[in-house]
Amino acid sequence: MSELTIEIDDYLTEDDKRELVKEAFRYEVQSKIRSDYDMNTFINNLSYANVVEQVNKVVPNYEDKLRDKVAEVVDGLTSYTVFYKGSSIYGKEESSVGNDLIGELVTENRAAINSKVLAIIEDLDSYDIGQMVSETINETLQEAFSKKEK
Repeated sequence: MSELTIEIDDYLTEDDKRELVKEAFRYEVQSKIRSDYDMNTFINNLSYANVVEQVNKVVPNYEDKLRDKVAEVVDGLTSYTVFYKGSSIYGKEESSVGNDLIGELVTENRAAINSKVLAIIEDLDSYDIGQMVSETINETLQEAFSKKEK
């Protein structure tokens, strides 16, 4: 096998070499954009990087402030904020994701809930039912007599 040696300097000027490098770079960037990203993603990523840089200049320690704010919001969560039911009265037309999820899970488990309730009812004996009825009668009588005394 014979070896062929070509001196590029004999064929290309320094300007030619620079132009070839620029073209190769452009080709690689365009290829990368087409293969890994769509143009919108590429532009969004560039925009995001620029915005983050600008925010860092204008608002020092913004990441710490955001962490503190998120911790404050998380600390203030209640069962209402996690599981609120939508109501136009309170200005929240839609229910929370948590409320919707509980509703779906209850619906999915309706047969199990019914089965459990029926099992509990069957386990009640006459004494337990009698106690419940007696408590209800006492409460009703107390309410009725307190109304008459007024």
